[in-house]
Amino acid sequence: MLAVIVIAFQNIQAPEEIDFGMLLLRTFFFLALVCLLIYFLLRKVLPRIVQMPGIRNRTVKIIERLPLDQKKSLVVIEIQDKAFLLGCSENSINILMELDREKIEIKPPVAAAEGSGSFDSVLKKIAFKSKSGSGQQ
Repeated sequence: MLAVIVIAFQNIQAPEEIDFGMLLLRTFFFLALVCLLIYFLLRKVLPRIVQMPGIRNRTVKIIERLPLDQKKSLVVIEIQDKAFLLGCSENSINILMELDREKIEIKPPVAAAEGSGSFDSVLKKIAFKSKSGSGQQ
């Protein structure tokens, strides 16, 4: 019996040392692989799905939406070459009136008004004003 235990212990090898450098390298490799897969899906596959005929050529198109408060808004929609003004609230959607399709101007998105700028530039202006205001007191 003792001979069997001795033979069993002789066959047990010491555990190999863990190579953390190789483990870290493999982790970064698979992270890069996942990032490339996500990039490929977003750049190649998603645009093809969005350009499918059933998605782009819809019967109902939202032309413009104007929020009135947190739960109410006015919406201009187009259905089969007719335009409607809808009132939308939390509990209902009502057709307020039919609009003349020829008089509706579809404008491209307008850049920020002069003087307002991007969020970054507005934040910098506010931060600069607060710093200069605190130094003068």
